[in-house]
Amino acid sequence: MRKIFKKYKDNIKAFTLVETLVAITVLITSVVAPLSIAASSMFQARYSRDQIVATYLAQESVEMLRYVRDRNMMNTLSGKTADWLEFIPRERWFSPDWSTAQDGNFQLCTNPQDSDSCPYLKYNGAYGLSNGDNTPFKRAVRVSVNPNMQDEIIVESVVSWSSGAHSQRSVELKTRLYNWAVVEN
Repeated sequence: MRKIFKKYKDNIKAFTLVETLVAITVLITSVVAPLSIAASSMFQARYSRDQIVATYLAQESVEMLRYVRDRNMMNTLSGKTADWLEFIPRERWFSPDWSTAQDGNFQLCTNPQDSDSCPYLKYNGAYGLSNGDNTPFKRAVRVSVNPNMQDEIIVESVVSWSSGAHSQRSVELKTRLYNWAVVEN
């Protein structure tokens, strides 16, 4: 019986400790690497989505001001008003919204020198200030009249948001709008 047991014992091939550690390392690497790549990809996709939304929100604020400017221009041409910048706040931060753009009653930010003092936007199918679910986005606009050319305004639009554990992110857009219907007296 001892002979049989000894022969059986000699034929068993056992894993050594080193072989076991190498196998575990290969297994862990093959599982963790794809998970790490997937997590990184999800973060990048979320950041890209937020950046696209912020860019569109910044552009939308310029379009709101263009709408108010054009409405003022049409009123100027028809003799109803003489100011092409009526209802557009100047030299201070404000938060535009389509509901306030209709009557030119834009919401001013609490600190006229700080774009971060503007309120968060809400979402209910469209972004705005009045009702819906809170979003991480803040939108601020500042309009300055060009001192060298009174028929030109400089529009700065800033949309900022927090992105998870990372710092504050923002998209800044700067453009110029002109008085296209200069009425000579």
